[in-house]
Amino acid sequence: MINLPIMKKIALLLLMILNIAASAQTSKLYDKKRRLLIDKSYTIDELTYSNIQTIEKILLPKMYNSIKYTAISAENEFEGTVIVQLSVGAQGQDYEVKIVKPAEEELNKAVLKFFNGLQEYPRRQISPAKGKITVYIPITFEISKDNYIKLLNKNKSLTIQLIPRAPEYQEPVY
Repeated sequence: MINLPIMKKIALLLLMILNIAASAQTSKLYDKKRRLLIDKSYTIDELTYSNIQTIEKILLPKMYNSIKYTAISAENEFEGTVIVQLSVGAQGQDYEVKIVKPAEEELNKAVLKFFNGLQEYPRRQISPAKGKITVYIPITFEISKDNYIKLLNKNKSLTIQLIPRAPEYQEPVY
């Protein structure tokens, strides 16, 4: 015979465990101690970390689809990582961008071009209701010179790739 009160307690316990697991803060760029994975000397505060999933979901695809190699960077095969510090106040106000770890000047220019052109709407989407967030975003520029050979060896055929755009966040329509 099934004991219903015990089954209810087990079901409630399972729901609590699933809820805790679902609400755990995860980030593609930061560890649980709020340190930037690529360079642990950069950390963010609690307010920023509590908003990190929204920031990453909205901003990273937009950056991926927009930041491009400049002609000079491509011609000279510049590679490197730029780390940007982005600060945004409530309602997208007090917007400030600065490069805290530069790479080649042309790569820095490509990154700044994106942030200088970032419209008010995405800024408001990532801004907190109160206070100010400051996030560090690494952007790595890499030229894949030997990808053709890697794919030929892997697939045993000539592989033509289309690199799709990252899906951008769409504001829900109510």
